[in-house]
This record gives sequence, C-alpha cells and structure tokens, in this order.
Amino acid sequence: MPGKAPRVDAATWDRYREEIISFYRESSLKETMVKMNEKHGFQASESQYRARLKVWKIGKHTTPDTWVFIDGRMRKRRRIGKDTDVLLYGELQPPRKVAKEIARNVTLVDTLHDLSDVPTPDGVEILTPCAASPLTFDVARTKTMSYLEFVGLMRPWIVEVVASHTPLCSPDPPSQLCEMFRWYNISPCSELLLQSLSSDVTKYLANKRFSDILEYWGKYYIRIRALADSQDMELARLAQAVLLMVHMLLYESNNIHNQLEPSDAVFILQEHFPSALKDIYDLKTSSWQILRKTFLDAAVARGDITWTKSLLAQGVLPYSNAHLLDIALSTKDSAVIDLLWQAGFAHHVSFRDLDNMDTDVRFAVLCNLLRSRVTRPTQLNMVDNEYSRLVGLHCGIVLVEAASKGRTIEVTVLMDLYGSAIDRRWLGVALRAAAGFRHFQTAEHLINSGADIHSSGRFGLSTLFNLDTGTIWQRMTPIQLAAEKNDIDLVRLVLYHGAEADSFRAGASTDSDDLTPLQYAARNCNFDMARVLLDAGSHPDSGERVTEADTPLQISIRRDDERTCGLLLSSGADVNSRPAWINGRTALQAAAGTGNIPVAQMLIQKGATLNAAPGITGGMTALQAAAFGGHSAMIELLFANGADINVLPAPWGRGMTALQAAAAGGHHEIVKTLIKLGADVKGPVSHEGKTVLEAAVPHQDITMLETLITHGAEADTAHSFLRPTALEIASQIAWLEGAKYLLHCGAKVDLHIKRDGRCIGSCMTALDWAIKNNDYPMVQLLLGKSAVATITSTDFTRRFLYHSLSNGNDAAIVKLLLQHAPDPEKTIRDGHLLQTAIYGAHPHLEVYKLLLEQMAVLPKPIRVAHAELGWRCISTGHLFRRIDRALIISIADLLMDAGVNIGECLKTIGTCLQVALRQGDEDFADYLLSRGAHWDGPATEYCGTPLQEAVASGCYNIVPKLLQNGAEVNAAPCLDRPGAMTALQAAADKGLMNVARILLEAGADAAACHNGRTAIDIAARKGRFDMVALLLKSLPEVKLIATCEVAACEAESENYAVIAKWLREYAASRARETMEL
Repeated sequence: MPGKAPRVDAATWDRYREEIISFYRESSLKETMVKMNEKHGFQASESQYRARLKVWKIGKHTTPDTWVFIDGRMRKRRRIGKDTDVLLYGELQPPRKVAKEIARNVTLVDTLHDLSDVPTPDGVEILTPCAASPLTFDVARTKTMSYLEFVGLMRPWIVEVVASHTPLCSPDPPSQLCEMFRWYNISPCSELLLQSLSSDVTKYLANKRFSDILEYWGKYYIRIRALADSQDMELARLAQAVLLMVHMLLYESNNIHNQLEPSDAVFILQEHFPSALKDIYDLKTSSWQILRKTFLDAAVARGDITWTKSLLAQGVLPYSNAHLLDIALSTKDSAVIDLLWQAGFAHHVSFRDLDNMDTDVRFAVLCNLLRSRVTRPTQLNMVDNEYSRLVGLHCGIVLVEAASKGRTIEVTVLMDLYGSAIDRRWLGVALRAAAGFRHFQTAEHLINSGADIHSSGRFGLSTLFNLDTGTIWQRMTPIQLAAEKNDIDLVRLVLYHGAEADSFRAGASTDSDDLTPLQYAARNCNFDMARVLLDAGSHPDSGERVTEADTPLQISIRRDDERTCGLLLSSGADVNSRPAWINGRTALQAAAGTGNIPVAQMLIQKGATLNAAPGITGGMTALQAAAFGGHSAMIELLFANGADINVLPAPWGRGMTALQAAAAGGHHEIVKTLIKLGADVKGPVSHEGKTVLEAAVPHQDITMLETLITHGAEADTAHSFLRPTALEIASQIAWLEGAKYLLHCGAKVDLHIKRDGRCIGSCMTALDWAIKNNDYPMVQLLLGKSAVATITSTDFTRRFLYHSLSNGNDAAIVKLLLQHAPDPEKTIRDGHLLQTAIYGAHPHLEVYKLLLEQMAVLPKPIRVAHAELGWRCISTGHLFRRIDRALIISIADLLMDAGVNIGECLKTIGTCLQVALRQGDEDFADYLLSRGAHWDGPATEYCGTPLQEAVASGCYNIVPKLLQNGAEVNAAPCLDRPGAMTALQAAADKGLMNVARILLEAGADAAACHNGRTAIDIAARKGRFDMVALLLKSLPEVKLIATCEVAACEAESENYAVIAKWLREYAASRARETMEL
C-alpha cells in the first residue's frame, strides 16, 4: 500500500497559497493536487488540502441549508431597514444571483423556521454595504413583503391585465410592483414568475376562444408594444411580460380547443402581430425557445422563404435537422429545400436520422420530391449542390433495403428513375444484400443495372442494417455470399456475368469461417456447385494462401464426402497441403480421423505424407487422429506404411500423442495395441494437454488404469501445476473406485499444496472437489489411512473447513474435517468458522451445534466473544431472506445459551430487533422480545427505532407491545438516513389510521417537525383527508393556524386543492371560536 502523504508545515502552505487557490478556482480539487505535484513536487493528502482550504475560507459549493440561512438573515435585516451584501468564501454575490438561489432552494416551510440559534455556515458573511443603497425610492412597504407575498400580489394582477378589456396601457401598473421588480432584481419574464401564473392562465383559456382573444388583443397590441419600448424600465419590462403572455395565450388556446393546425395558428399570429418574431427572439428564457422552433416549422411548412430566412438569420434552430428536412421534403418546394441545404442542414443529417424514417414513407417522399424537382431523371446529374448528394444518399439506402427484402419492383423503379443520382458503390452493396438473402431476381436486375460483381468491403452496411462492422457477410463478395448460402443458381448467375470463381473479399483473412466459393461448396457437400466452380476456373486448392481454413480437399474429406473428394483429386488438388493453424488436418489426417480406409489408401498411393506435422494448435497426426477416433483398422494401415507411433503432439491447444489420444477417446483395446507397438506411456504433454492417466480417468474404466499403470504410468505426478491430476479428476467426477486405485498406486492428495497450506495455481485439490460435491465417502477416503499425505497445516485445515461451511456440506463432513485437524483448539480459536457458517446461511443445525461444542475447549471470555461475532452476522440481516425462520430461531437459541448479549447495538446498524423489524420479520421480532430483547434502541444510519421500524415495515402487532414496555413514541429519526420518519409520520405516510390512534393515545406529537415536515404535512401531501382530520384533533391551539397553512401549501403542491381549502377554513373557524371565547 502507498505510504501516507508527508505533513506540510504552515509556511510551505502559505508560500503556495495563491497558486493553489488559483488552480482550485479553475478546476477540481483532485486536478489541483495533480497540477501542484507536477509543477512543484508539492504533495499533500486530499484531507490536508480540504483542511487548509477551510482555514483560508476558500470553497466553491453551497448547500440548500446555506441559502435558507442567508434568506433568514436577509429577511431579518430587511425588517429593520438594513441593506445586505452576501459574501461566499470572500466573494461578493450579485443581488440577482442571491435572489435566484433563494428562489431555487428556499421553500415556504423553510421561511417559517426560527434560525436565531443556527451557527453561521462556513464561508458565509452577511455585511452592510459600505455605500448607500442604489435604491433611491421609498421601499418601506416592499421591504416588509416576502417574495411569496410579492408573487401572490403579481399573479392576480397579470391575469386581470390579460383578461380585461382595459389592458396595461389604460391603468398604470401598481408602483409597488415596479419597486418589487427592482428590489428582487428579477425580470417579469423570468421562468419562476411565469410558471406561477400557468395555472391561472389555463383557467382563463378554458373559457376563451382563439378568435375572441385574437380580436381583442389585435386592437391593443400596438399600444402595448409601444409601452414595451418605454424609457421607464419597470413599465417596459411589465409590458414585455404581458406581450409574452399574449403570444402564449393565443397559441395555447388554439391547442386546447384544437381549432386550427399549429402552423395555421402561427400564421394568424404573424398576420396580426408582425413584430411578434422580434419580441419573442429578444427573450432568452428557455420556455420561449419552443415557440420560436414552432414558428420555424410553420414557416417551412408554408414555404414562406422570407420568414424562414428571417428566423434562420436570428439563429433559430429546429427541434431536429431530420424533422425539419421531413417537413421540407413533404412540401415539394425546391426553393425552401435549397435554402435549408445552403443553411447547412444537409451536413448535419446523420445516418441515425435517416434510419429513423420509415422505408416506405421515405420512398414515396423521394419519388414526389424528384418528380417535382426535375422534368427528366437524366437532368438530376446537372444539379450540383448538397441537395443532389443527399438525394443520392437517400436513394442508395432505400435501394439496399429493398434488395435485402427482395423487392425487385422497387429496385427497378429506383434504378430506372434515379439511377444517375446513386453512387455506384450502393449498387454493389445492394447486390451483396440480395445475394446474402438469396433473392435471385433482385440480384439479376442489379447486375443488369451495372452493379459491381466483385463488390466487397464495408461501405454503408454498418449503418443500414445495424450490424457489427466485423460481421463476415458484410465484407464478402456476391459469389462468396451465394456459395455460403448454398445457392447454385445464384453462383451460376454471377459467374455468367464475369465473376471470378476464386473471388475473395478485399483485405487479409481474420476468421477461419471466411472462405472462398469452392471452400463453401466443399463445406456444404455440394458436388454440383464444386464442379461448376472448377469448370469456371477455380483452383482445386482454392483459399490455401488467403484463408485460415482447410483446403477444399481437406474439408470434403473431414465431411466424409467421397464424391467431392474424388472430383477435387481428379482436378489436381494437392494431397500434402499444409493443415490450418487451428485444429487443422492434412488430407490424410482428415481421412484417418473419419476412418475412411479407401480414401486413406488412395491418398497414400498419391504420395500423402504419413508423419506430416500436426496443426500448431490442437492438430493431430494421421495416427493420433485414428487413435482418438478408435479406428483400429486405420491404425494397422498407417503403421504398416511406416507411421511413427511417438510423434510429438501439437505444441498448443489440446495436442496429444497417439497413446494419449486413444486414452482420451476411451478406447482400451487401442491403448493396449499401441503399447504393444511401442507407444511411450510417459510421452510429452502439450500446453493444455493431459497425461495418459488424466486422459483415461473421465471414462471411469478401471481396467484401462490398471493397464497404463502396469506399463509405467505414474499416479503421483502432474505435468503442470495449472492442470488437475488424475486423482483430482476422479474426485471431481465422484469416481470413488478410481480414486481408491490411484491412491493405492501412490497418487498424492497434496500434490498442489505448498508447505504453508496454500493451493498452487488455479487448481482445486482432490479434497476441494470432494467437499464441493458434498461427497462424504470421497472425503473419508482422502482423509483416511490410505491417503499418501494427511493435512498437517492448521491454516489449510481452516481453508477446507471454510470451503465446507460456505458450501453447505453435511454435518458428517464438517465433523470429519474437525476430527483430522492437528490442533482443534487452534483451528477454531479465531471464531471465523462460526461466522462463515452463519454468513453463508448453512442449512444444517447440527453443524452449528458441532462448532459450538468444539468451542467449549476455549476459555469462556473467548467463547462468548466468538458467539457474539456470530450474533452480529444475524444482526446485519443477511439470514432473514436466505434461511428457514425456524432455523434462525434455533441458531439464536444456541448463541444466547452460549452467552451472547441479545441487546448489543452495532454502531451503524442497530440491534437485532431493529434489523428484524426493518426486514418485516414479525415472528422473529416477537421471539427476540420474548427472550428479553430491549424494546427501545437509538435510530441509526441503517435502522430507525424499533417502534419506527415496526410501523414502517407493517409489523403492526408489535406496536402495542413496544408501547406497553415504554418505547419512546416521539423518538427522533436519524437525520443521516434519507426518508427517515418518526413513528407517527410513518403512520401518516402509509395512511394507517388505527396505528396513528394508538400512537396519539400514547402521546405522539402531531406537530413535531423532522426533516422539514410534520405528520400533518405528510398526510396532506399524500391526500389523506381522514388522517389530516385525526391529527388536527390532537394539535394545540397555539400551533393550529401556522400548521394548517403549511399543510395547505403541501396539499396544493400535489394538487389536493380540496384538502388545502378545508385546512384553511378549519383554521379560520377555530380562530373565530378562540376569539369569541
């Protein structure tokens, strides 16, 4: 592990202070650390940096609580007539930013909190400006008005102005509104203000028709527009806000009543309000971007060149380039289309946009567009602009898609009408698509239209068909695709039109399945296609030098296709062509693997090499292939002609000698034959191969093992620490008889075990496999007297025990392992065995009893400590959904009998009772209470108190028991846990009326505020009328009015207007009753 960063003295920090602050202002803390280290070799930990920045009062981030504090201090100072400057980490904040952040982070509930005792947050300074306030007018009234009060005043006035017949130009706006705009430093056009008006505007629209609004506002628009240019800034800003409301009223009114198409409504607006475009463009809020985009779509749809140019000049952008082009193409207006091309929209169209268009719709649009654009298709090549290029691209895409689906008529129409616009490469791609999907007629028409018969590569296909660019058929030539699909008619077609018989895609081969046409014909055992290709000039050894696969002759022999094999031999195929790199075979090796004596004899007569080297990875000589396949007659033929019985195996992959191959194939008689012929029992092993014993064990043939060991095979060695031994394989397949025989012959149990008890490499030992298989007889055998080595390392004993316990082995296996431990006390002293069993949810109670019995030899303090470690595993809740409930209770009984403290509280989790209630396990919680678990506990980051968890998780029967035992009904939740609630808040949140009554009777405080809300607020926010009424009955009079107002606001925020109205009426009626009394 890297060492700790050195401690840096204060003088060094001060020397680099300005540079550190400069870097930190421009980048993150981690980037600052890297820059200081690279530039000055200055090294300090992140915590040291943070501590120093705190000392310097430097920071960048603020929390909502910080703005709540700032808002409270500013309101307090405002009430006594003081102006305020806000400094964050030494920087003066503009009033506009302060107002924006307060509006974003401070809620109405926050403004009701008493912040007098709250300490000033880090980095915050509240100061009085040195100079006089810039406000020169009297704001005595506005200084005492909150922002929410201001919005409440603004809302009805704006709606009245919008709806009245005496608009803004007639009555002057209230001077107080102008002052408030200046005081809060906000725009009347701000998002926040306009959003607050949306509900009232919608109500107004519900009763107004588009024509009525249009007729009324048409008369006053010019006068209001003049006010918007007034020298009085406050009046001008109010007029601008009203103008925006006019445009949105008209447009949204049309949408609500569905009277006109959007483009028609926009054009009517343009006719009545010719300066509307400039008004809307001058506003920078995001809400009005939508209206500007709608105007652009309408201009393009109507073909209005002047309006479209004006919008584009102002920088208005569409929803998407493809969407705007769709509109333009559907209009068939060449002037608008050319204008968009010149504006650069064609350059921004991606293939994804094109793919999203429906094929048939795109085809129809293109046909209409081109017919309206040119009089004859031949004139299209004379149109030299981006429009021509994009049309050709569209047509190419449609052409390839049509070819892949065999739509010959569509291909014909496209080629006849628009062939001159299509890049010639698209024709080749379309031909490959037709060949790949076996569409003969489509392919024929494309060839007649001039498609490249040798087309290959990746042009366009990755986009068109959403395929990986490495897919083979994307790169193959048409004749390769036809041969691969076994379509002889298509092969004849492309050959007739001049395709090369050995045509192969461009570039080097990277895949053993990337073949020439003749190789595909051999693989498909298609004699007729092979003959057609050979007659057309294909080389009989086609692909030998350009692919990584077998030659056609090797493929046909491996497929046991004598007709194609004879055809290729008669055509001059080389019988000694090299084998493929991976799992390759020469012709004779392939014949030996199939056991085809006539073919092998014919190859030998033609000069095939008997002892040709195998393919480098996983290859076999002829004799090895015959032995693996169990072909005794083939072995006799090869040996009679001089085959070498001890040729080295292939160096990589699972290469094998002849004897290893016979054993791997399970052919005992051939094993005996090869041994008689002089095969080496201890022959070399390839990188991933096996010895003869390791190869023979999976067949579970005891006589074969006896034969091999009798003739010198060693049972106590392994050729590689990365491969399992014969004994380990026997244990893995649970072959008890074979394991006994191998142990009898000297096999070692600990062959892969170092002296320190660790396992070498990635192998599992024989005992590991027996434990994994829960194989008691095998475990007993490996640990018994017949084993060559016993376990001597306590660490390794623990390893086996951990494996057994986590694997859920039977108690008999665990007991057997403990019995063979050299020092039982030392083995279980650290207590991790019990933890492993509990954490792994071991299903057998006998195992827990056995482990606790073994712990009896330990001193009592250690024994109790180990039992408590196990109890903590239960307390973390890992077992509750993984194991039977009765078993958990039984384990808990055992641990409590061992002396554990049932009420132990884990620091960040809680007690076991809290965890059980959080998991909703009422039965186990009831059991814990019966065993003396404490009925109360502190709320933690993971759990609430038992009472809070019981209510939240639905364990309602536990609630009365907890209250009877004295559980704190008003206990506060942990503020570090998101969503934490008191018991009453949880009941209000879930609408549990009976539980809420029980809690109220026990003294629950309905007005208690935690995490910013009371139980009444939560009930109102959830729309639970009955719960609100119940909670209000228990509320003190002194808190009633304020609580009802806050709850009403919460209800309104979730559109529960009825509850909000009832709350305010209830508070008013109670206030009147109090006054009367």
